[in-house]
Amino acid sequence: MSRAFVLLLVLYSGCAGAQPDGAQPAMGATDLIGQYVAIDSVQVYTGTDWEPRAVENTMDLTARGDTLRLRLDLVQTNAHMCWADLDLTQAADTLWQAATDWGCSLQLAVEPTSLQVLDPDNTCRRRLCGARAVLDGATFPRPPAGPPAPDEPRLP
Repeated sequence: MSRAFVLLLVLYSGCAGAQPDGAQPAMGATDLIGQYVAIDSVQVYTGTDWEPRAVENTMDLTARGDTLRLRLDLVQTNAHMCWADLDLTQAADTLWQAATDWGCSLQLAVEPTSLQVLDPDNTCRRRLCGARAVLDGATFPRPPAGPPAPDEPRLP
C-alpha cells in the first residue's frame, strides 16, 4: 500500500463523522423521548391585583416509529392554558413539524440545551389555547427530566 493512499485514507476517515462548525447532528425520534418540565411564573388576577404564580409547563415526547407524539400543557397569563396532542415528523435535522387537516403546522426546534415550540403565525394557538395563552416560544430545557409519561388519555 502506498504512503499517499494511507495518508488519504487516514484523512478521509477522520472527516467522516465531522460536523461543520456550529452544526448539530440529526436528532432521531428516540434521541428526544422523555418528559420535559419548565418552571415559569405567570401573572394571575385575584380580583383586585395581579400576582405572580409559579407554574409547571410540561411536554411529553414519545416515539412512534420515525414520528414523535407531542403532548404539551402550558399555563400562561391569568391561568389561560394551551394543550396539544399531536404527531410530529422530522422536517430537518433539528426541526420536527406537525401537519393537521385544520391548518396547524406546529414546529419543535431542537437546540443544544433546549427544545422550543414554534407557532409563528398563531394558527395552532387559535384552536389549542385560551384567550391569553400562546404556543410560540415555549421553551423546555434539555435533557429530559424523567421517563416518558404513560400512554393514557389526559384532561385538557
